[in-house]
Amino acid sequence: MQNQAPNRHQLVTRLRSGTLITLIAGFGNSLSTRRGCFMRGLQRFCRAPSIAGIPACRATWRALASGLFLTMVLSACGAPSVPAASVVPPSENSYRLDAGDKIRVSVFGEPNLTGEYQVDGGGTVTFPLVGRVKAAGLTSDGLKQTLEARYREYLKAPDVSVAILSYRPFYIVGEVNKPGNYPYISGITVINAVAIAGGFTYRANTTNFYVQRKKSDASSQIVAEQTTEVRPGDVIIVRERYF
Repeated sequence: MQNQAPNRHQLVTRLRSGTLITLIAGFGNSLSTRRGCFMRGLQRFCRAPSIAGIPACRATWRALASGLFLTMVLSACGAPSVPAASVVPPSENSYRLDAGDKIRVSVFGEPNLTGEYQVDGGGTVTFPLVGRVKAAGLTSDGLKQTLEARYREYLKAPDVSVAILSYRPFYIVGEVNKPGNYPYISGITVINAVAIAGGFTYRANTTNFYVQRKKSDASSQIVAEQTTEVRPGDVIIVRERYF
C-alpha cells in the first residue's frame, strides 16, 4: 500500500518528537565543528522512518535546513569583532601647530598670497606681505584669525583658510634597532612605531614605555603600552629590561 502524506498535525507531532532536535544538537563552539554536526544531523533527520517515506517533505526540509545553516554562517561573519586600537587622527580643530608641521594657507581672491609652508624650528612661518608670524601653539583656526587680522592692514575683508598638509614627525629612542625621527601617520601606535624603527633590540623592555608629549608650552611624560596611540612630535622611549 502506498504511503499517504501526513497531515499538518502529524508533521508537527513528529518534529516535536525530537528528530529535529538531533539536527541542531551538535552545534559546538567552532564553525567547522558546527557544520559537521549539522550535516550529520541532517542526514539522520532525512533517513528517519517518520520522514523517509515523504519525498516532498524531505526535500522541503533539506532546503530549509540549508537555509538555516547559511543564516548561521552569515550571522557569524557579521558578528562584531574585538575593536582595534584607536585610529582617530588629531582633530584640526584642537591640534596645536609646532615645528615641522606643514600647512597650506589660502587667501581668497589673492593667488599670490596662497601657498604651502612649514613651521620652522622657532615655531614661526614667514608669509608674503605680512612677514614672520608665530604659529606654534595655535590651532589652524587660531592661525587663520591671526592672519586675517594681519592682512586687514593691506586688504579689505581678507578671507583666509588654513589646512594641515602633514604633521610633524615623531621620535623613537632607546632599545630599537633604528632610533630616530619618522613621519607621523594617523592612527599609529607605539608598537607600530617600534616596527618602523626596525624592531626591538634583544635588551628591550617590550611591554612598558615612556612617551614624552608636548602640551601647549609644557611637556609631560606618560607611561605607555604597545597599543598607546602616538601623537605628532611624541618622543617614544624604549627602555632596557633588567632581567
